[in-house]
Amino acid sequence: MSWADDNSNYNHLRIVGRDGSAPREIYQDDEFPYILPVAWSTSDEILTIQQASDRTARFVLVSVADGSLRPLYSLGWGWPLHASLSPDGRYVVYDLPQKEGSPHRDIFLLAVNGDFKEKVVANAAHDYAPVWMPDGKRIVFTSNRNGSVNLWVLSIEDGKPSGSPRQLPIDMNRMLPMGTSRDGTYYYRETHFSTASDIYVVNFDPKTGKLLDEPTKASQQHAGFNSRPLW
Repeated sequence: MSWADDNSNYNHLRIVGRDGSAPREIYQDDEFPYILPVAWSTSDEILTIQQASDRTARFVLVSVADGSLRPLYSLGWGWPLHASLSPDGRYVVYDLPQKEGSPHRDIFLLAVNGDFKEKVVANAAHDYAPVWMPDGKRIVFTSNRNGSVNLWVLSIEDGKPSGSPRQLPIDMNRMLPMGTSRDGTYYYRETHFSTASDIYVVNFDPKTGKLLDEPTKASQQHAGFNSRPLW
């Protein structure tokens, strides 16, 4: 999780047990005061987006064991609305503005080993919020290319787009992606704006979707400043 330090206005990267036990700080750097966790990698590293004091950003893998860094790619002054790590940990997909100041975005794919970066979705429309499907062979993203905001799916083979995007009959107005489950179910949330956020844990029946108990806070510390949970 990322939490804010009220005294210094810096973000810290922390991990905590699902029952709220053993919170531990992983990383904090005054030169990069803002850090956003994206996904837990197969190599026991956390993919993060870090923003420096001059507002430039970069993708970095942070070791869970000792907090050491493995910088991946500089984003310059770009900032993704959403990024997603492939299930095998080999690729990152993310969106960036088509050009400086543009409200429309394209979707890029970055090889974690540094071999290449490629624009995989390019259209005059607004394409954004890409998410890997659990098979690692497809990404889904949001686009307004047909006049309304819908989900689209694109096949990926060895880090390259295969075929053309295909529209899915899901209206994504006022929705933001959360990720996918192992069976390929796509989860999203309605956009609401709040001055505070916290992380909750709740048990539910995956077959019926019904909650089995009441949600409880994952951490009682720094209430209102906890966000971006990752398993």
